Amino acid sequence: QCACVAVVLAWTRTVPLRKSWAAPVSLARCCRIVAFLLPVCGDAGIFSGNQWDELVGLPTCPCIDDVPIPWHGDKDCIPVLGRNIHPLLFGDEEYCYPTNYGRTRCDVWDVYLLPDCANPVKGVDVPEHVHRLDKPVTETTHRLQAPAWCDKKWCYIDPNNCDEHFEKSTFFPDVEAYFSYETCRNPDLFAVHGLPTSQLCAKFGVVEKPVYIMFISCLVCAVLQQAIDAVKGADTRDELSFVQKAYCGVQLCTLIRETYRLIQAVDWFAEDASFWQSYNLYVYAFIHSSVFVRSVMMSMIVLDWYSASLLLKQVMWFDGKGYSDEHRMVMLILIFQFCSSAGIFGFILFTHLVPGIICYFWLFFLIIGLITKFREHVPGLLRLDKRGSAARAIMMASDSFIACLGFQFLSTSMVRVYSGQWSSGYLFPLYVDFKSRRADIWLHCHLGDPAKGITNLHFKDQDFLNLFAR
Repeated sequence: QCACVAVVLAWTRTVPLRKSWAAPVSLARCCRIVAFLLPVCGDAGIFSGNQWDELVGLPTCPCIDDVPIPWHGDKDCIPVLGRNIHPLLFGDEEYCYPTNYGRTRCDVWDVYLLPDCANPVKGVDVPEHVHRLDKPVTETTHRLQAPAWCDKKWCYIDPNNCDEHFEKSTFFPDVEAYFSYETCRNPDLFAVHGLPTSQLCAKFGVVEKPVYIMFISCLVCAVLQQAIDAVKGADTRDELSFVQKAYCGVQLCTLIRETYRLIQAVDWFAEDASFWQSYNLYVYAFIHSSVFVRSVMMSMIVLDWYSASLLLKQVMWFDGKGYSDEHRMVMLILIFQFCSSAGIFGFILFTHLVPGIICYFWLFFLIIGLITKFREHVPGLLRLDKRGSAARAIMMASDSFIACLGFQFLSTSMVRVYSGQWSSGYLFPLYVDFKSRRADIWLHCHLGDPAKGITNLHFKDQDFLNLFAR
């Protein structure tokens, strides 16, 4: 791992963003930096989990057998409604879970259970606890795209006899059943600081965005911006037109409104959660929302305007005499990054993004290096004029995509670090973030069930509209 990080840093040393930005780091010095930081940032193992196969929970939070969950007498199993497993993906169908599910001991209870963690294999008879109650018995195999919590150990616990972190069961919401991953020495990947990940869409209208959705959004934004630039009049050759200024104003007002909607969705003073937990939940929703994605895109648009010499004249009412185009570029970037979030991104910068850059510094250098290399080589490879609309659109899309995705990884990884996921390895928070970007959940959240046609898309879905329609 030291060699891998060192190669990344050595490569970024050759990136000529500006001469003063070049990283004067030799290969040997890279290794020394990595050797110093890895003990600070966590275990150097990628998935260095603990082996606790026979544990019955920690003494401070033991597993229990007496759980008030009713079972299906005829089938000798526990019926679980699909909508309780994931309300976006499944409906009123019932699944049959084993009667000892979650009881007595720590175990990987979910790894071969339908419908979210496993896929059925037709024609093979196996015990009944792996099938739907209304369908023939089938065998299952673990899904490659299963949620990260599927292969983690947990058990039911007594909330009055537990000093570890625990959650109320969402699979059985009508009974007082509580479970804990931490008593089994596993990170809680089922929830984000108290909120089950399956409820993110219902609470915030936001879910983790798949990588290809991020790229398509950045590309649409870049093409739209070039179309707006194309309608400039000849008398506004070295300044922004009225349409471009109006576009900026509409974007800023929309993002501020969405920021307040996200703020109102958080129960900041909940009795069962600390303010720090509520803040981390907000950070997670904000970073994955279109507010953050769009603000980064707008910053890249401002950089494009600067490179096209469109900021030579006054943009706002206060940036006249004494302001250069560089001053206006910095001013607009600060407005879109901080004012669009009502200033909250300033706190997120210090509590999550900067710590993420420190602990995953090689990822930050990789982001900067990729952006610079793309700007340097892509127009030439595609035989495009660097100042032409096509090249500007491609560079803007690639810059926005790399920056948005990279800074999302850096920020949300710290949300996971603060919840204790470093116990499973240094790279584990990054791995979980990547694995959480499921296309099926995003499609169901914003478009409904694709098999039944588009049913959820409407003009009130601001997260979707901010990504593709503005």
